[in-house]
Amino acid sequence: MQKRVLASCFLSFLLCCSMILFTSCGQTYELVQLEVLPGQANLSGIGAIQHYQVLAHYSNTKTVDVTHQSTYALTPPNSAPTGYVVTPDAVRFTQDGIVEAVMPGACTWTAVPSVDAAGKPTTVYGTNPYTLSVTFEGKTSPAYISVASIAGCKFQ
Repeated sequence: MQKRVLASCFLSFLLCCSMILFTSCGQTYELVQLEVLPGQANLSGIGAIQHYQVLAHYSNTKTVDVTHQSTYALTPPNSAPTGYVVTPDAVRFTQDGIVEAVMPGACTWTAVPSVDAAGKPTTVYGTNPYTLSVTFEGKTSPAYISVASIAGCKFQ
């Protein structure tokens, strides 16, 4: 009789442990945010590189590096400063999250003469960057890449 009670208690214990262990099985967590780091970069000169990291943030607060599993699409700017060209081939990216300036002649920076609050002449710099669209599990997040790979292309 005592063996039956002991066996029954042991089986109940195993059943409780199994229920606790398998309670979270089959749950799925939703991807809530895709983060690209850095969000903005500047490539100055031929051969300049920038390493990107792509982080997937899930609803269970888990964060996973998905740089190698993501897909990338690079879009050139709509326009370039006067006298410069910007082509899709000026920047190359790899599946490892590396972007590199590979072609001379790209300039996304513009210098505009201005006057500061004290009335002193100054220069204001702006950029019309390439857009790197990163996609993972149906979510897309952008990063922006400014390029100065030609002599005379100035940026601050």
